[in-house]
Amino acid sequence: TDSDRLLAAMADDFVFQVTDRPGELLITVSGIVSEEAKLEAPDARGRRVIIDTRGVERMNSMGVRNWIDFMDQLQSQTPDIVIRQLPPAMVSQASMITNFIGRGRIESFLSPWFCTNCENTLEQLHGYRDDLPPAIQCPKCRAPMELDWDREAYLAFRTA
Repeated sequence: TDSDRLLAAMADDFVFQVTDRPGELLITVSGIVSEEAKLEAPDARGRRVIIDTRGVERMNSMGVRNWIDFMDQLQSQTPDIVIRQLPPAMVSQASMITNFIGRGRIESFLSPWFCTNCENTLEQLHGYRDDLPPAIQCPKCRAPMELDWDREAYLAFRTA
C-alpha cells in the first residue's frame, strides 16, 4: 500500500553509523529521527563517544523519545559524550527539553539563516559558546540575512 511505502521511505531516510576508532567511537546520525529510527547505543566501555548530528533534518515526538532513551543508554556506559554540529531540528529540542542532551557536551551547533531579499536559506556552524552575529551576508544577493528563529529561544540550550 501507499502508506507502507511511505513508512519504508521514512525508514530509509534515517542513517545511524558507528565507526570504532582507537579510544573513541564516532556515531553519525542523519535523516529523519522518528519512531522508526533505530538508535541503539554501541558498547562504549568508558571511551569517548562523538556524535555528529549535522545531517538530522527533523524529529517527531517519538524520535525525541528515542533520542533521550539513546542518550540515557550511552550515559550508563561513558561519562564522555560530545555532540558535534547540532542542527536546528535538534537545537530546538535541546532548548525546550532539559534532559535532551543529558550529560553530553555540545561542541558545535548550526544556526538557520534567511534572506528576506532573495529568500535564500543557509545554515552556519558555530562553536558552543560563539556569539551569533546580528546578521550575515547572503552569498547570493549580498543582502543581510536574519536568524530564522527567535534568537533567545533558539539559544536557550546554552543556559539550560
